Amino acid sequence: MQRWALVCLWTLHSRCLFILEFIAMIQQFEINNLQDVEKFLRYLIEPQGLSIGMGFHPDDDFCDYVNNDGERAFSDEDAATLNKYMNDCFAVCEQNNADIYELALQYVKAA
Repeated sequence: MQRWALVCLWTLHSRCLFILEFIAMIQQFEINNLQDVEKFLRYLIEPQGLSIGMGFHPDDDFCDYVNNDGERAFSDEDAATLNKYMNDCFAVCEQNNADIYELALQYVKAA
């Protein structure tokens, strides 16, 4: 029983660190070129980032994502920030004749 309690404390501790890292990370993104778009998409999709994985779609509002408990995954403020970055991604892709859906799909398939 003590081992289970330690695992739960470690999991809680890890999640707290993840949330703090997430808050710091989303404030550092600048979407100015296709490399920035790819970096942001990887962060959203891959396990080392937010790990949205196959549930990610570029058209989805971040207010609509839910966690495993059915609760909203992002606060209003975080969702607004992520939505702004996604809008920036769309603009950069349009300026560079790149298909954001194809870019995202390659990371979703790899996740």
